[in-house]
Amino acid sequence: MLISLLVLVIMLLGFRFNPFLSLPRDFLHIINFLVGFYFAVVVGHYIITEIVANMWIAATGRKDDPVSPFDTSAIIGWVERSFYIVFLLLGKPEVIGFWLTLKTAGRIWGEERPAKKTICNDNSPPTRTIYQIFLIGNALSIGYAVVGWKIIVWLPKTPAYAVLSIISLCAGSLILCQIIKKWGVKHWRDKVLMSVCNL
Repeated sequence: MLISLLVLVIMLLGFRFNPFLSLPRDFLHIINFLVGFYFAVVVGHYIITEIVANMWIAATGRKDDPVSPFDTSAIIGWVERSFYIVFLLLGKPEVIGFWLTLKTAGRIWGEERPAKKTICNDNSPPTRTIYQIFLIGNALSIGYAVVGWKIIVWLPKTPAYAVLSIISLCAGSLILCQIIKKWGVKHWRDKVLMSVCNL
């Protein structure tokens, strides 16, 4: 992930010093699209995966959803962030709202967990926790897609905005990841103490 961010920063700094001035304008547009999509899809994937994995660790002690044997979330994230950028570029953000409605309905109807769980007899998280992890993952996915879209729009005119948006979103995501890690350690320490006290 660090290498991906480094490559992206080097590409953006290249625009600041205008090494492509002699290249045709269409080529510059292609580079803008590649940088925007790369940030949203690839960099977004690594950071979102790390945050969601830490949330699962905080909720269950495992890195992924304990019920799902094959998690397609990462694949869906790659595809949807690409489509989000395309729909934003086409000026059709309502399609994103429609897609999120379908995802939410599918997630709600697809849950088969009982409402009551106790710490001692079951390690799976309550449905509310699962849904909150789902919402945070979606919010981050939309955030990375929007920044990728803005990179495409801002890069030719104001590269400083593109660089600042990348730095602020990545820094905020990494801070969130650290907060989740600290919360997860406290949560599991409390859970172990409660289960020992109940023995």
